[in-house]
Amino acid sequence: MTTPATVFAVLIALLSALGLVLASRVLEGPDKRRRQFFVYYTNLSNAAMLVVHVLLLIPGRVRALLLTPAARYLTALCILVTFLIYFFVLTRFGRHSKKTTMVSLGTRR
Repeated sequence: MTTPATVFAVLIALLSALGLVLASRVLEGPDKRRRQFFVYYTNLSNAAMLVVHVLLLIPGRVRALLLTPAARYLTALCILVTFLIYFFVLTRFGRHSKKTTMVSLGTRR
């Protein structure tokens, strides 16, 4: 029987894999690949999410051995650091614009 957690893990794993493949341009040929794609922390944390969600699909004791509480904690920490990098470095709010407020973060100009 398929549980909602299994469906969620499959969905996240598929979307993560699709995002990594499309963003790295692996399928477009060797001349168009982004060779330094995995240098960036945000891409590495997306790859870590893919690995964790694939591990969630392994049944039984093998999953318990591979996916320890420390590994789950570190994955959650990767997500948090990715958010902080996005929010403070990549958005306009992080650039300390005088016009940017918390309300204007959701609007694009």
